[in-house]
Amino acid sequence: MQNTIIAIFVFLINFSNMKSQVHSNCFEIKSFDEIKSILENENKSLLDFDYQLESLAGVYNLDNNKFIVLRGITGKHNGFLFNDEQCMEEMIAKDSFPDEHIIGKDIFEKNKEFLRNPDAATEHFLNEINSGLGFSFKEINHSNLIIMYNKIVANDIKIINSNDDTLIVGIAILFASFLKNEIKGDWGFKKVYGVYNSYLMPYLLNKKNNKVFNIDEVLSFIESRFDFNSALKAAKSGLGIIGNGKK
Repeated sequence: MQNTIIAIFVFLINFSNMKSQVHSNCFEIKSFDEIKSILENENKSLLDFDYQLESLAGVYNLDNNKFIVLRGITGKHNGFLFNDEQCMEEMIAKDSFPDEHIIGKDIFEKNKEFLRNPDAATEHFLNEINSGLGFSFKEINHSNLIIMYNKIVANDIKIINSNDDTLIVGIAILFASFLKNEIKGDWGFKKVYGVYNSYLMPYLLNKKNNKVFNIDEVLSFIESRFDFNSALKAAKSGLGIIGNGKK
């Protein structure tokens, strides 16, 4: 009896692996130039997609019943050539395009796992910022954030164009987490799209349920040299920094 159970268990594992292999073999990763060439061979341009996904990626139905999914027409992203429509539909439905193959992701999509729980990520990001900016802060408070912010401005750090993704997202998370505690606010989350897959972008709500800002908007605040104390005052007042959109 025991041997039978073991045999069934082994079969199920092998069957699961076989399904996984079939799934992985139903598509090919193609560069932008390769996809452009395939479309040209079918007398299609990059603008001749059959429909667009929520991510704004275009879906192209080819004459051989294969499908292409490509985001953008500027060459920034690679794309997918599907041999199986069902495989493509499953990926679309589940937002499960393989992350490890996608190029051109922005800094937030690259760090999307940290965005699921900003409060739990603060210690990690404080350590990263201490290391990246040469600090040794033990906690997140008003004066420490002012020092961080002033160093960014003084050094004229081009945050949007920086390659240090963790540092950039960390600054946004720490600033928002500090404000959340100061105004006794809460997190909201909205579904946003990266290149092909969706993820959750946190935003800060004050006690009046007004949106203070989205995490990704913090970067534009810093680059525009906003006044930190005025931002804190606006958040506490219940007016919000960005506006008074409801959750």
